[in-house]
Amino acid sequence: MNEPQQTADSNREQQQGSTGDTSPAEQSLSEKMEEFRENLESISQEAENQQVWPKAQYMQALNSLQDQIAAIQREFEVVSADYRGQRQQLESLLNAFPGTIEMSTLRALSLRVNHLESLVSELFKEKESKESAERARKQMIVSLVALGVTVVLWTVWVVLTVAG
Repeated sequence: MNEPQQTADSNREQQQGSTGDTSPAEQSLSEKMEEFRENLESISQEAENQQVWPKAQYMQALNSLQDQIAAIQREFEVVSADYRGQRQQLESLLNAFPGTIEMSTLRALSLRVNHLESLVSELFKEKESKESAERARKQMIVSLVALGVTVVLWTVWVVLTVAG
């Protein structure tokens, strides 16, 4: 069995919980992200080695990555829903018993969490804008090359028409 197959098999075993006492549902989000990074890194290294893989291995590796991304997405949605629920419960508790807990401290923490969420959102937007700017730059280069080729061909045609 070659290296890509072994990597995909070992990652699948980890996802299926064959590591012993943890099942995929019991793994934390950070563990799932670490497995995803390791799998992605190993596939990237194998691709850099320029080994020719059969189509089935490519598909298996891609399916493995898709499964890991889906698991991480589900876990993130669960954590996000839990966070929202706990936040609502905390706010209702604070409204019911305002003197029990220091409101200014909790509001400051809430503002920090909101700020962190907005920073993460901005990072994703910045990444997307950089990617679109890179695509636009490449499209401009292709357009300029096409324009240059067109000008050269028209010049040759005009010279041949005038000289001929």
